[in-house]
Amino acid sequence: MAKVKILVVEDQLLIRTMLKDLLTEAGYEVLTAADGEEGLALFKQEAPSLVILDKVMPKVGGTRFILGSREAAVRPPPALIVYSSAFTGPPREHPDETFRVRVHVSKTVKRLALLKLVEDLLARPGG
Repeated sequence: MAKVKILVVEDQLLIRTMLKDLLTEAGYEVLTAADGEEGLALFKQEAPSLVILDKVMPKVGGTRFILGSREAAVRPPPALIVYSSAFTGPPREHPDETFRVRVHVSKTVKRLALLKLVEDLLARPGG
């Protein structure tokens, strides 16, 4: 059985590595990108089931990544976690035309809570 693909788009190497290690240990196939431009190319090529996206990055930031994702029209649509230090509070879901579900999460979220969120999003219908 093929592993579920998750794309991590994060410009900070330490955070990108932590997320990759966490998700790989949980049994996922993890693709990483250091900026939105690289992430968008992987998104179009690999059609991941879930994307964890930093909001503020060089070259192509999170908002431009989301707009570019709409043009790609990946099917089935993946879930999206916008992972940002600018966001505070508990995870919040927002409607989105491109993604099956879009959740904003603070970078201060505990690793196990983030992993649980990933598992919950992937378990939803269409995930």
